[in-house]
Amino acid sequence: MGGDKVWGKTHGKYAFHGSCLRRADSMRLFALGLALAFSSACTGTIESNGAAAGTEAPEPYKAKIPGGDDFVCTDPETSSASPSLMLSKTQLANTLEDLFGAGALEAASADLGRLSDETFDDVTHARTSSLENSKVGAYPGIARAVAHYVVTDDARTKVVFGDCALGADTTGCIDTFVGGFGQRILRRPLTAREQEFVGLLAGQAAPFRDNAEAVLTYVLQSPHFLWRIELGEAADDSEDDTGFALTPYEVATRIAFDVTDSTPDTDLLAAASADQLREPSDIEAQVRRLLDTARGRTKVINNLAHWSMTETPKDLSTLPAALTDGVDTAGLTDAMVDEARRFIDDEVFTKQATFKALLSSTDSFAEHPGLAAVYGHAPVTSDAPATMAGRRAGLLLRSPSLTWTGPRTSIIHRGVDFQLRVLCNEIPQPNVDIVSAREEHALPPEEERLASNRDAVAYLTSSDACQGCHGTINPTGFALEAFDSLGRWREEELLLDESGEPIGTAAIDTTASIPLPDGTKLDVTGAADLVQYVADSADGNACFARNLFRFVAERVETRADDCRIQSVHESLMSDEPLVDVLAALIADQSVLRKTMGVN
Repeated sequence: MGGDKVWGKTHGKYAFHGSCLRRADSMRLFALGLALAFSSACTGTIESNGAAAGTEAPEPYKAKIPGGDDFVCTDPETSSASPSLMLSKTQLANTLEDLFGAGALEAASADLGRLSDETFDDVTHARTSSLENSKVGAYPGIARAVAHYVVTDDARTKVVFGDCALGADTTGCIDTFVGGFGQRILRRPLTAREQEFVGLLAGQAAPFRDNAEAVLTYVLQSPHFLWRIELGEAADDSEDDTGFALTPYEVATRIAFDVTDSTPDTDLLAAASADQLREPSDIEAQVRRLLDTARGRTKVINNLAHWSMTETPKDLSTLPAALTDGVDTAGLTDAMVDEARRFIDDEVFTKQATFKALLSSTDSFAEHPGLAAVYGHAPVTSDAPATMAGRRAGLLLRSPSLTWTGPRTSIIHRGVDFQLRVLCNEIPQPNVDIVSAREEHALPPEEERLASNRDAVAYLTSSDACQGCHGTINPTGFALEAFDSLGRWREEELLLDESGEPIGTAAIDTTASIPLPDGTKLDVTGAADLVQYVADSADGNACFARNLFRFVAERVETRADDCRIQSVHESLMSDEPLVDVLAALIADQSVLRKTMGVN
C-alpha cells in the first residue's frame, strides 16, 4: 500500500599562559561574558526558543493548529510576546561567514559540527530546537578558532583591527576595533563595561596579536553575539508591563535575521547609526533591499519549499523498473528539488508573482532528461522555461511533493500532508488500536494487487472508527491520484505483482468530495480543482498567511498576532506580489517594539 498501512506509526513528524589562550581560560571568558551581559538590570528575556541554558527545552507545539480566516483584530498595535532567540546553527554560520569569510567556517568546522542542526516542526515550521547543555562547550571553541584564524593573517587582522595592527605602534588598534569591527560583531556599539573589559584584555603584557586574539575570542563568546538580545532604549517613555521600544540597532538585528538568517550588513548598521530605522517606510526599504540579496532569496526559497513539501528528495531507487521505464532516474530526485527551487526564485523574485500565480504557472526549468520526461517537455537548455504538459501547474503539483518510495502512491500521506500544511486543518494521530485493526482489515495481498490503489485504501479505512479522519484524508489524496510515484501524470494505474512485473491496469478516478471546516464539501474532479481552491479561497489564503508569519517569527501564531496575519491575508486575497506581502509582514510596526508577557 506504499506506506498507507502504517500511517500513525511512521509519520510525524581570558587570561594568558605564555602566548596561548588556554581552553580553560576561554571557558572562563565565556562564563564572564554571561555574567557581564546579565549583571545590569534588563527587562528583556534571554531565550533559545523559549528556553535558556540549563532549562528544559519546551515541548514541541502540540495544541490545535490555528486554521481558517476567522481573525479577531481589535488592536492593530497588539502582538504576542517576542522572545530573544539564540542564533540557530545556520544563523551563526551565516554570521561568521559574512563577518570573516568562508575560511572562518573551515577553521571552526570541528566545533561547529558539534552543534546540533536546528529543528523545526514538520507542519508549522516553528523552531523547536533549543540550547543543549552538552553543546555549550562548542561555543568557546568556535570563538577561539575564528579568532586564531583572523590574527594569524595580516590582511584579516588589518580588516578587524585597522591599519595600525601591522605597524610598530599598536596602541590605537583596540580603539579602532571598538569603534568599528567590534560594532559589526555585536550589532551595536559596545557598552562602557564591554569597552573597559576589552581594554583590560588588550593591555596584557603580551604581543599585540595574542591580545587581539583574546579580545576577539571574548567578543565572539558574548551572549550579545550569540543571542538576539533586546533590552530597549535607555530612556523609554513608552515602557510598561506590555513591552518597550527597541533601539535602532535592535530593529536592524530583527530585520537582518528575519530576512537573511544572518547579521546586519554595513548598510543596515549605518542606517541604525544614523537613526534611520524609526519609520515603517525606511524599514521596508531596508527589508526589500535584503530580500533581493542571495541570503534573502535563499531564506524565502527554503521556506516556500518547506511549505510546498518540495524541499527534500526521496529515495526512488526501490521503484520497480516497470514503473520507471523510459525515465532516466540517475540524479533525478536532486534535480526535482533543484528545479522547484529555481521555479520559486523565478516566480517570486523575477516575475514578482502573486500567490495565485505561484500555484498556477505552467513554467518548468527541468534540465534533467528524466524530470523533463516526467513534466512532458524536452529538457530546458536556456534561461527560458518550458511549459509543463497535461493538467499540472504551480508549486504544489511539482514532483518532489508527489513522489513516493513505493510502487503505489501513498494516498493517505498525501492527504494528511495537504490538509496539515496547505489547508492548516487538524488531522490527529490515530489511536494505536485503530491502526492495528485497520491493518487487519486490509485486503489479502492477492486481491490488493488487482485492485486500484484508491479502492484498496477505501477498503482499508472503511470502518466507522477510521472515517472520522479518513473521511477528510482520503478524498484529498484521491484528488492527487493522477500522479504516480514519480510524480508523473498518468491516465491509468499500472498494476504490478509482488516481483514488480505488470499484471494489468486500473482506471484512475480523481473525483472527490472533501469536507471543509465550515461543514460544507468541496467537490473536485482532480488535483487542479483542489489547488485552485487553495489559490482562490479565503481558507487557502489564510493558511498560507499563517505559514508566512511562522517562517518570519519562527513560532506558531497566537490570537495576539491576528491583526498582523489578517493584514497578510488581505494582501494575498488582493493579489499583491509575494515580495510586497513579505516586505510588509517583516516591516510591520511590531518590529519596532518588544512585547513582554505571556500570550
